[in-house]
Amino acid sequence: MGSREEHKNLNRIEDILILNDFSPSYRKAIIERAKKEFTFEGLNDYDAVQDRILEWIGESIKIYEDDKFNLRPRIMILVGPTGVGKTTTVAKLAANFGVDDKGRHKRRVALITIDCYRIGAKQQLETYGSVMGFPCFSVGDYDELKKTIALNTEGTDLIIVDTIGKNPRDMVQLGEMKRLLEACGTLTEVHLVLAAATKSSDVKEILRHFESFNYKSVIVTKLDETIRSGNIIGALSENAKPVSYITNGQKVPTDIRRASVVQFLTNLEGFRVNRARLEEMFPDRGYEQMQQWR
Repeated sequence: MGSREEHKNLNRIEDILILNDFSPSYRKAIIERAKKEFTFEGLNDYDAVQDRILEWIGESIKIYEDDKFNLRPRIMILVGPTGVGKTTTVAKLAANFGVDDKGRHKRRVALITIDCYRIGAKQQLETYGSVMGFPCFSVGDYDELKKTIALNTEGTDLIIVDTIGKNPRDMVQLGEMKRLLEACGTLTEVHLVLAAATKSSDVKEILRHFESFNYKSVIVTKLDETIRSGNIIGALSENAKPVSYITNGQKVPTDIRRASVVQFLTNLEGFRVNRARLEEMFPDRGYEQMQQWR
């Protein structure tokens, strides 16, 4: 890359971007922008350069804004590869939207799983539902799912559907699951669940192969299992996909929060982070508080 023959501070920035697993195309765009917006002399102030780069990275992170209960019931469907933590995330969302900090119900929530094959999947969700006092249903086909949705429409605020983890390369299976989920109707929100440690090339492939589900956002899980998040930031930016929630462990109802630009930026390695300044630039939108980690 040309930056290796340019200013030494551009080389330092590129090394940090590589450290954080940003893709070559994302790195190139950042370095080219720096060349255009800084004079050669301006590049001598490394702190100013890295502060600006961090801002640009923050600007590239899109946050899912449509997180309201305008329709009743709100129907959320979680899809994604095997092992990314969909079922636990379903429970966290149900707990945060349905139960207040004193353990009282604040919304009526129903849980549905179409994962009738994975050992323990149904039992796991039923256990979560039982603890929270929410009904949990297991369905196996289109008609059963459509009937379950219809029976739970009246008086329910939120229905969350847990799905079978799929190999993103198996287009036949993905097509079958998409047809089954059409039983939920056209006003559903589909959220794609991705593990934070997924390598950049795999993230792009997963995003592409689940495109047919018309997912509204990406939920990033297992942020605690990696010290880098450039792979996720870069891939979502280059595919113009917003992120709605991030999870940071297995505990229910905690270890989840609404996605924020600042949370991603503070998870990057090698940058000098002025959190107060970043929170001023990228404020949370004042959504309903979640029982999240601090």
